[in-house]
Amino acid sequence: MPDSSPSTGTRITSSRRLMINTILNLMNQVVTVIVNFAMVGFFLDTLGEERYGIWILVGSIFSYRNLMSMGLNSAVNRNIPVPSHGEICHLLLESSALPSPISLHRPTRPPRHDR
Repeated sequence: MPDSSPSTGTRITSSRRLMINTILNLMNQVVTVIVNFAMVGFFLDTLGEERYGIWILVGSIFSYRNLMSMGLNSAVNRNIPVPSHGEICHLLLESSALPSPISLHRPTRPPRHDR
């Protein structure tokens, strides 16, 4: 199924679009590796070995979190129905009709110990 490009007005086939996107994704990966490799020296000089190790550890934790989601966010967003305007109004009215225990809690001051 051909697509039209808005900038040139020419038609691009799906296979050509796939090839272009694949090449661009590969280029993105290569540039990312080169930049990350070049930044190691900068980070070591700036942060020092210990802080750089912590920086890498924190980055790894976030990377593994993104890897573990494996598109779960997209699947959830796609498969959860969106409530209508009437349903939202009904939910808001129900939730505001009953006061929450948190709103009824009146904070008290701790006892003062005068010395």
